[in-house]
Amino acid sequence: MGAYTTANFEDYLLLRLGNNTALQSPTNYLRKFVNQAYRFLAMSDKPLGSRRALYFPELETSTVTGTTTVDGTAYISTPTDALLVREVYDTTNKKRLDWMSWPDYIGKTDRADTSSESQPSYWHRSGGYIYLYQTPDAAYVMRVYYKLRVNDLDGATYNYTVLGKEWDDVILELAVWFGRNWLNEPERAEYAKKTAPEMIVGLQSIYSAEEKARREGFRPTPESIARPSY
Repeated sequence: MGAYTTANFEDYLLLRLGNNTALQSPTNYLRKFVNQAYRFLAMSDKPLGSRRALYFPELETSTVTGTTTVDGTAYISTPTDALLVREVYDTTNKKRLDWMSWPDYIGKTDRADTSSESQPSYWHRSGGYIYLYQTPDAAYVMRVYYKLRVNDLDGATYNYTVLGKEWDDVILELAVWFGRNWLNEPERAEYAKKTAPEMIVGLQSIYSAEEKARREGFRPTPESIARPSY
């Protein structure tokens, strides 16, 4: 969770934008800029040309209790707060489902054939549903791993960001960029735009250090070894 409250963000941003109180009332543009920045950072893959995709542990979650399939129903509902579905895991049969493209799913002419129902092995997200192939022939519990869609700060229910406090100043800098653009101040906006990536670079690799705890080595699998043909 962040350390800056919604009011903190607005106060600091007001100062950075020259104490322009017209941005506070009758419309609170300061909060609008802060939420634009928050969403941009949390939900962009590589904001402002970052070489490495940003990863936030706080945004990774899953349907812990799982979603149970219905015999003959080809889909389960996508979690309402999901921005990106990472994986679908069949906890009943203890297997990970593979992703398949929408054209491939549509091309499965037996997907609606009741005589071809079975344990699902593939998934594809479309609209508010995660379609499964094959269509389930029984009740299976599916655990969906996904990236959260953040809620806008409102000063009440959502008074802090869900990201760590180390990202507060990055969000503030991005909010300055959005604000300067709205005020048609391109030169000042460009300065904030250049500063934010420098801050991001210094933070984006902090979580990857956890990978040093791995105790794995590289080794070939039997199916990856080329064998001579006779």
